[in-house]
Amino acid sequence: MRVRTMTTVAAAGLAAILTVLGGCGAGASITADSVARFGAEAFADEGHPLSGGLKCTAKRQGLSKYDVDCTGKTKDGHRATLTAKNVAEDEHGDDGRFVGKVDGRTVFSRKCLVGC
Repeated sequence: MRVRTMTTVAAAGLAAILTVLGGCGAGASITADSVARFGAEAFADEGHPLSGGLKCTAKRQGLSKYDVDCTGKTKDGHRATLTAKNVAEDEHGDDGRFVGKVDGRTVFSRKCLVGC
């Protein structure tokens, strides 16, 4: 009985460590999707509507924070990038540091994307 309990605890601990170190998973996907959606709205609000939205990837930075990098094109063909630092793991993408650029020129810098 004791051996089985120890094996179960060890397996659970290993799974938790791999989840934290992995940097991927549902949290990263939800966060990247949220930043992409709300980031596209932020570009439009600043007069730079996007063609086809943003493509984003998220990298875990701690237990529930992510750094997100996004790329896209404006409707008039200019390169758009969005860099988000320390974004909370949720569907709102509204807590962090967000910098949007068009052709390398900053068009917005915010601490949130939604309801700022």
